[in-house]
Amino acid sequence: MSSERFIQNKTALITLIAACAVVLISLGVRQTFGLFFMDFKNELDISITQSGLAIGIQMLMWGLTGPIFGAIADKYGGHKAICLAFVFYILGIYFLYAGPNTGIFFQIDLGLLVGIGLGGTANGVPRQDGFNITPASEVMAILCMATDFDNLKQRLGDIFIGFTYKNEPIFARDLKAENAMAILLKDAIKPNLVQTLEENPAIIHGGPFANIAQGTNTIIATKMGLTLSNYVVTEAGFGADLGAEKFFNIKCRSAGLNPDAAVIVATVRALKMHGNVGKDDLGEENVEALNEGCSNLVRHIENVKSFGVPVVVAINRFVTDTDAEVEMIKKVAAANGVKAVECTHWSDGGAGTEALAHEVVELVDGGHANFAPLYPDEMPIWDKVKTIATRLYRADDIIADQKIRDQIQSLQDSGYGHFPVCIAKSQYSFSTDPNLKGAPDNHVMAIREVRLSAGAGFIVVVCGVIMTMPGLPRVPAANNIDVDHNGEVVGLF
Repeated sequence: MSSERFIQNKTALITLIAACAVVLISLGVRQTFGLFFMDFKNELDISITQSGLAIGIQMLMWGLTGPIFGAIADKYGGHKAICLAFVFYILGIYFLYAGPNTGIFFQIDLGLLVGIGLGGTANGVPRQDGFNITPASEVMAILCMATDFDNLKQRLGDIFIGFTYKNEPIFARDLKAENAMAILLKDAIKPNLVQTLEENPAIIHGGPFANIAQGTNTIIATKMGLTLSNYVVTEAGFGADLGAEKFFNIKCRSAGLNPDAAVIVATVRALKMHGNVGKDDLGEENVEALNEGCSNLVRHIENVKSFGVPVVVAINRFVTDTDAEVEMIKKVAAANGVKAVECTHWSDGGAGTEALAHEVVELVDGGHANFAPLYPDEMPIWDKVKTIATRLYRADDIIADQKIRDQIQSLQDSGYGHFPVCIAKSQYSFSTDPNLKGAPDNHVMAIREVRLSAGAGFIVVVCGVIMTMPGLPRVPAANNIDVDHNGEVVGLF
């Protein structure tokens, strides 16, 4: 390829999303005091393919137009396709995101000191409350949706915190809390530059989970990458029904982004699980079960295409995968009008994604993208939820108690009807039932809760049984962490 081709090429935005990977992701994630480690024996990590693809594209462009920026969320990749970013989490960036939440909590407490409650005049008014994990907090969402520091402060001020006794809404700005909250984020708003093992620059900034939040990195990081490189590879977390949907409908809508291509990451192991193979049997060849599980991949391909974005499938190959199984995925993808490319970036680094990089560049240069969100701004909130449920999840309908319906109508009447919706649901299935594998249809999606994220600019719709404050594993990683007699920290890895 000539250098002129890259110099003349427009800046391209490529998003990576998972197909059936959602089944395996939670099996390997261990959270340890803000440090996220990925167990690649038991999960498909979209980020490893993102890192590998970014390196692969750079190999095509080496010495011609400079770096390729992978704007990723809170994962690193693995083995030879990894970002050297451990210091970023050891320094406790997640605690910076959590700080403003604590600040507004205290401001609310001060505002409640208006009389003698059960705690007395000094200890405030008792009330029911709860917790969200930091990646599901509105502060995290705001950081990722903000376009600059002034916009960050405005969004923090727009956080809805409750009602007065006269049923009038109260926002963080009414407590004059937004400036103090913004100060805590003055460093967190700056994108973090790291690199892969092959010296490929990457931007790590933000980390909202896609099953309970919008699942994409910051707008600031993505736009920074677009000003610095010809090709930007970004990640949308979990499956395409979650991360991709929110990337397209929320982030791209708000930031005015027009993605040029989408890479759906799939593994043989995850697809076999969708074909009802048990976790302990994933290492054995089972082409029949794989073929059955590929219904999940086909659904994701159809869904991404519905946004007008050209698609390629990346097969993240494991050492236990057989040639017959890889060929089965390629055959299914071809039957649905897309190409599937085998990738070995975990073991081979950028060389393992060179074929994928060529395919992505060809898709981008073909100019076939005609991106459009799934629904218009003016569509009513209820209809937005139903559109996602019926068109992407293939549900027959959505249901909700009258209390929830009244809340939705109240938000509509209060001027928030133009907001996009952010569905919080199980990452294990297209439905809200984690046990429905493959590509289920004829199900009904129940709305359990509705939350206004006025600062972030969307409405969170909680469906089915899903926790926004995930619990610890059976044996918390903290149990193995200690300081030995020499003052050395042990048990982190």
